[in-house]
Amino acid sequence: MYHSKERINKAQSNLIAFLIAMVVIVLFIFGIFFAISSVPQNDVQILNYHSLIQQQVNGGAVDIYFNASSSPSLVVFNTTSGYKLLSVYANEGGEWVNLNINLTILQPGEVIQLPSYSSQDELTLELEAYNTTSFALADPNSTVISS
Repeated sequence: MYHSKERINKAQSNLIAFLIAMVVIVLFIFGIFFAISSVPQNDVQILNYHSLIQQQVNGGAVDIYFNASSSPSLVVFNTTSGYKLLSVYANEGGEWVNLNINLTILQPGEVIQLPSYSSQDELTLELEAYNTTSFALADPNSTVISS
């Protein structure tokens, strides 16, 4: 009889040890799960497309020159895909006038003719890229600078 009581005590201690080990393993697994699932969402960085457009226009991948001769034009030397020229505005004595050009997808080597009365005016170009609109300034006979 003494042996059966000893066996019961040993079985109980083994059961208690097993249950404690299971609890520790389950707590460890839940801890890892919560640590992985609660990673802060701020690690995902949202791109600021407006600043990207500014960088590409200001000496980056998009080069546009405002030729202010007797036949004014915008000359596109280089561009990345997806840039559109939505409109061009001229500053005529403090009044901004829309030059009503057609929507143009900018291509390298393209020449966009402008009305002759805009030859000595500062121009503002409305550009669109990455579903974001940005404005760029063009002084006569200079390259365009994004604002």
